[in-house]
Formats: sequence, structure tokens, C-alpha cells
Amino acid sequence: MDSEYARLEAADIQYFVETRNTLIKLGWKFSGVSKFDESKFDAEYHTAFGNDLLSIYTASGKILLTPPG
Repeated sequence: MDSEYARLEAADIQYFVETRNTLIKLGWKFSGVSKFDESKFDAEYHTAFGNDLLSIYTASGKILLTPPG
């Protein structure tokens, strides 16, 4: 993995796989062409760890916040 963030994220995911028996990871995917989104990260993760973690994707979105009051 090419960044410290990706390595730390992968370690977090692997921790949950090993200690909490996590079987599914929910992530996001750009609707267009992207250089990096969750699917690219997950491919690198599976190459590094080779486990059976299932990745499910939702479309990336935008959160609209309403000011209080």
C-alpha cells in the first residue's frame, strides 16, 4: 500500500476481521472514473491479506446539513 493512511486503514480492517469476525465491509464508490476510491483500496487490501472479507459499495454522496434553529 502506497500511503501511511492506506496501511493504517488496512490494519484497522484486519483487526476487526481477526477479533470481531467481521465478514462484510461497506464502502463507497465514485459513479465516474476515479483514480482512487474504496474499490481500489479493497483490491490492495485483498492482495495484502488474502481473506474472504466481502466488500459492498454504495454510491458516494454529499451530506447536506441544515443549520440549527
